[in-house]
Amino acid sequence: MKAEYATIMRGRRKACRAAWLLAGVLAVMLLPWPAKAVKQTPPLTMSAAFANPKPELGRNETLRITLTTTRAYSNLTVVVTLPAEIALISGSSVWQGALQPGAPQELVLTVMLNTAGRYAIYVDAAFDPAESEFSGSRISLNVIAEAGGVAASLEPFSLMDLKRAKTADDKKRLLSAPGVSAPTPSAPRPPAVLPPLLKPGKEQEQPGKPPKPQSLSRDTISVTVSGTITYQDAAGVAHPIRFAKVKVIDVDVAFDDVIGEGYTAADGTYSIAASGGDVGSGPDIQVRVYCAINNDVVASVGPDASSTYDMYSAEYTDHTSSTLEVSLTTGAPVRGSATDDENARRFSVLDAMLQAAAEAYALHGYSSVLPKIPVIFPVGGDASYYSSSDMTINILRADALDWDVLFHEFGHFLSDKGASSRFDRSPGGKHSGGSTIPLHGKQKGIRLAWSEGWATFFGIELQVEPTQNLLALPAIPNAGDRTYHDTEDQVLTADLETIGNGALGGSGQGYASEYSVMAVLYDLCDAAVDASSDGLSQDYTDVTPQQIWNAVNTGDWDDIGKFYNFLCALASYDISTVLLFSQVFAMNNVGPELLTPSEGQIVSSVISTQFTWQANGDPTAGYAHNRFTLVVGKNNLTTILGTKDDIQDTKYTFSDGEWQAITAQSDESGILQWAVAGYNSLDPRMPSAAGVGKFVSNKQNIKLRAYHIRLTWDNLGADVDLHLSPPSGEDCYYSNRNPDWGVPGDSSDDPSLDRDCIDSCTEENLTLEKVTTPGTYKVWVHYYSDHSQGPSLAFIEVFKNGRSLGYTSRLLNETGDSWDVFSFSISSLGLEEGIVETPDEVTPGVLDLPQRLRILTKVNTCSHPKVNGIRSVATLCFD
Repeated sequence: MKAEYATIMRGRRKACRAAWLLAGVLAVMLLPWPAKAVKQTPPLTMSAAFANPKPELGRNETLRITLTTTRAYSNLTVVVTLPAEIALISGSSVWQGALQPGAPQELVLTVMLNTAGRYAIYVDAAFDPAESEFSGSRISLNVIAEAGGVAASLEPFSLMDLKRAKTADDKKRLLSAPGVSAPTPSAPRPPAVLPPLLKPGKEQEQPGKPPKPQSLSRDTISVTVSGTITYQDAAGVAHPIRFAKVKVIDVDVAFDDVIGEGYTAADGTYSIAASGGDVGSGPDIQVRVYCAINNDVVASVGPDASSTYDMYSAEYTDHTSSTLEVSLTTGAPVRGSATDDENARRFSVLDAMLQAAAEAYALHGYSSVLPKIPVIFPVGGDASYYSSSDMTINILRADALDWDVLFHEFGHFLSDKGASSRFDRSPGGKHSGGSTIPLHGKQKGIRLAWSEGWATFFGIELQVEPTQNLLALPAIPNAGDRTYHDTEDQVLTADLETIGNGALGGSGQGYASEYSVMAVLYDLCDAAVDASSDGLSQDYTDVTPQQIWNAVNTGDWDDIGKFYNFLCALASYDISTVLLFSQVFAMNNVGPELLTPSEGQIVSSVISTQFTWQANGDPTAGYAHNRFTLVVGKNNLTTILGTKDDIQDTKYTFSDGEWQAITAQSDESGILQWAVAGYNSLDPRMPSAAGVGKFVSNKQNIKLRAYHIRLTWDNLGADVDLHLSPPSGEDCYYSNRNPDWGVPGDSSDDPSLDRDCIDSCTEENLTLEKVTTPGTYKVWVHYYSDHSQGPSLAFIEVFKNGRSLGYTSRLLNETGDSWDVFSFSISSLGLEEGIVETPDEVTPGVLDLPQRLRILTKVNTCSHPKVNGIRSVATLCFD
């Protein structure tokens, strides 16, 4: 199927990849906007605080937990977990019940703080899977209890300490933390080649220091300091701290001097030639690795935009040897802990930024340099976010180990400072995966959903399918798969393969949902041919992240509707190509999705079937698609046979005359295709009227029943019935219009009486695709009632795929007359289609119906004799 995708969707290694590369990209950088791109959070806000602003040790204190929501929950559970240092005096630590928007719920506990120290009170919310895509959410009230007083805050301990720092030395101490000594490999690997994204930048000038007193002058020695520096992940596995700034320090009482500088290689190794000394002895050497990429390019991590963390080794006093091996690692971080090793979290953030930057530079083709992004860590509040106004990435402490979140925020930075066009103009604001319209309205909601969906797609897809091979993705827990993970402050696992294609009313998917946006972009790239959860549409596309970047980075495609219109234009509106990528939009509930007639369904060529579809668009009342065009055609819809525009419903039935005019244009295969195009008309229109201006649905093939037996008569008011009798069992006729013949449950071998006339019409039609039960079948006519109208002249004509095979007629004189028109037989001796020449000549095989018919009445030639202008009775003609 992929071979059909002749332009943008043919395959990632096909020559048509160039169709995505538009030459006329803008040369200007994306201007900043003041909004914050906030990470996805549940629509539940929890807060915890002591009623007493200055709580004390050893006395009863009131603890209040407040819950508010923007989405109704009928089955929410909240648990307050107290540390061993705090005793519960009264109140319940568990609450379960319903929570409604605008109706806060308060939990009141009386507790006593018994012990000095640092500890956290955790508040955990557990969601019913039927009500939320999140499984849990957590806040921690961090407590620093001392004899002189108690401080409690929802901010991390490190932020609490920084705010309590009274001097510059106190702040400097908080920026630095000792590392853990680690064994140095016996034969460290040589440093890797510096990737082009790490092209050295200009060092910032440092403030000058006063000259050292003469009494502290040094005897200079040269020493090569080397080793390996790593950080540990949540599983306790060590990973290299890559391309980080390293300094060799001579530690003195009054002055610390830098006696050598360098950086770690891709494997975490470093080797620095240092030179320094003390009077009468060697230098007191300490190694410091900074939470910043070499030469301050790419990224740095600190408590603010101008500060940087560092990790330091023990001091090696009075060192005189020409070599020194110093290897460092962090401790192992612990998910859910408020007091584990800060170094592990800091360097996890830095390494994620480096990895994301490598992918971003590859998307650029290494042709330009992104500005350095300062990462503020940890940040207070309830969400990580990218701030365009001051160009910083701000990361919660609880997100440091979640590389999907870190990549997501870098994706916002890339679309802001690394794009040539304003394809991401997020208004900022809270979001929880589903429709953003209830909180932000349509105008803002569709842009917010696009921005957040794009950032998640970037973060996940470039782990699954990297655009570069300079830096291998470390085996970090939860990284490198197709699922977005958020694990500490909340629990969310969103599989990009499936998150967008649930039912429309599920997680709120649609054009204003980040879930659908990220799933659409992912499905455009993923190589698998997968189906929507309801099996209505499939994904045949297979493009690359590079092609997606080239596409979005060419214009003002700041919502998914504009991006869809752009894809249609890029495909030159070729319907075959549009239908391929439209399947992806349909299966993720952005575009309409077809229901009935279903794929491969066999339908009548005479009586119109009812066409039904799923509107999709957005689950918010009034924002689903509400204007549709129904299209029926052949040859993969390149030939349009019939359309109906401006349908304001999710179903439509052509008149029988319209349907017969459509089916008369079918070819011998009898295969037709149908699709629906739809949009939401509420301002702003989605998609915009530019280009196609409508989301095209998936396409479904239907099959006209090959054989059509038409009975007509000339006497309006008379009731004439058409019958088809099987070898055994009940006829197909007015009282049993669609019997289950042949294989039980298989409709393809069942006949259908599509219309039963009584006294207001003069036509009955029976359609049939094939019969499979061996034996003789009979077509006959019964004059059920003349209704006092007298004799009727009945005509039978047989068609195959719309082509007439022959016709005959007979005069029915009175009520009760019957007419055996013709019969045909099949046997079970073979599998090939047979043709009946006479009742005694049976050709083996499963028979669709004979192309020539044996008439059981008198057979005349094809001279079409007429009597008084009426064709003669008992006449059968063949083409």
